[in-house]
Formats: sequence, structure tokens, C-alpha cells
Amino acid sequence: MGLPDCCGKSKRGNAKCGDKVGPPATNPEAIGCATTAENRARESGGYLVFDPVSNGTLFLIWSNREVANAMAFFYPKKPVPDFKFKNGGRQEIFRNLLSDKKNYYEGWCHFFKAAAEFNGECRLLAGADTAPLRVTVAFLFGTTVKKLAQAQPLPTSGVVAIGCVPQAQTTFDVRTMHRDLFLGNSRQSGAAIAL
Repeated sequence: MGLPDCCGKSKRGNAKCGDKVGPPATNPEAIGCATTAENRARESGGYLVFDPVSNGTLFLIWSNREVANAMAFFYPKKPVPDFKFKNGGRQEIFRNLLSDKKNYYEGWCHFFKAAAEFNGECRLLAGADTAPLRVTVAFLFGTTVKKLAQAQPLPTSGVVAIGCVPQAQTTFDVRTMHRDLFLGNSRQSGAAIAL
């Protein structure tokens, strides 16, 4: 039995990454191989991307690799059908966003609604800082408000509503809020979806 290295060859034998090769590895090289595979798996999921085509379009892109300039990401905890990844995995959410900003905020909510359908773990990405409109996204868990951030992934299990507002708004600067108030306040300056 051989321990695999990250190049796909083993030190002895023909084992490759993912092959069962015996007892748990203590070799740092073999552990690095598993970590790399795990990291790749954690990059597989849904990415929110803005494209200036058609006066601004939001896309959900299903990918097994990190997507450049993506604004948000979710890692699905439920199996995703293979067809979602076909033809580049590109799924249009909304277009003509720069003339109707409400649809921009609505598009963010629809992206996270898709994440909830797959029990996704969500986070913002660096692309959110360079987006045409900066936003604040919050999830409502019962009556608890939690804002989405780059450093802190949030699960979608238990979410009853999703809101998205312009970044300068203080709508989500509270710890708790009733669901109807959360939806109403979010829709005044942005958008919201009840799940």
C-alpha cells in the first residue's frame, strides 16, 4: 500500500488521491493531498456574479472552482444535480439592473433563496466590495437578525426571511426583529423574500 502525493502518484504502488490506502496518514504530504481535495470541494457551489451586459445582469454560476469577480458564494449541503454544472453552470437571475435598482437587490435575495433550497452555507466574497451597488444582506432566523460577512459564513437552515438593502442603510443594525417588520423595512430601500 502506498501513500499518495498531491501529484496523483504514490510513493509505492498506484494509489491516487481519494483511494483507500490503509490507516490514516500522518505524512504531511498525504495530509496536504486530502486538504487540497477538501478545499476544492468547498469551492464547489453557487457563485453570484454581476455582468455589465444588457445594462447589468446578475447570474448564479454553478462551478466546481472559484469564480473570478464573484460577489457571493454558497456551499450546498444537499446534493446538486449534475445538469446545474453543464454549459458553464450559468443561470440568469435578473437583467437591466442599472435602470431598475430594486431588481438588483431582489436578485441578491433570489440568489440566497437558491442557497436555502440546497441548505447552503453562505458568505460574501471580495467581489462584493467592487460591485456596482454595495449591499448589506441579512438572514432572519426566527426573530434573530444576522448580517452576512466575508469572514463569517452563515448557514441557511432555519432562515425564515432574507433581506438586501444598500450598504449605507442601518436596517439590519439590530439583534432581533419580527418577520413582518424585517420584510417591510427591507423592501422600503431594497428587497426581501420570505422562505
